[in-house]
Amino acid sequence: MAHVFYESEVACAPEEVADRLRDALAPGEPDQPGTWYELDVPFEDLHLPRLGRFTRKVLMNLGEPEQRTHATLVPIRWRVTDSRAFPEFHGWIEVVPLSSTHAKLAILGDYTPPLGPLGLMIDRVGGNAVAEITVRRLLQRLRLVLEAGTRRRG
Repeated sequence: MAHVFYESEVACAPEEVADRLRDALAPGEPDQPGTWYELDVPFEDLHLPRLGRFTRKVLMNLGEPEQRTHATLVPIRWRVTDSRAFPEFHGWIEVVPLSSTHAKLAILGDYTPPLGPLGLMIDRVGGNAVAEITVRRLLQRLRLVLEAGTRRRG
């Protein structure tokens, strides 16, 4: 199992974050099993030539927020539905109040590289870097949406 973590400060009242996340990542239709969201990793973030980006559409789900003593945890998971060559991510979006107008937002979670021993080798060579960049870019996009207070799709 591999782990990823990234955090950032967001200019949003902490008590509004979970609702804004739910609005931003809500399924378009009530009967949908989740939200289709495009995750991306620019090649230059992987120290490759600037030729484009690696993208995948994932089915993303948010769970019910859990209030803890010093933070709110929002379960999050996503998976590629048309291929078993990509890992399924299970984690949390953590919201920690910093002030009445700012919060620390973090995505932390785990994934198991697919494809057995070959997948573990791929993950060690570069797959974990892709996972970390994916989480970082998702958090950056969510931060922009939360700060704008508007609904936005991937």
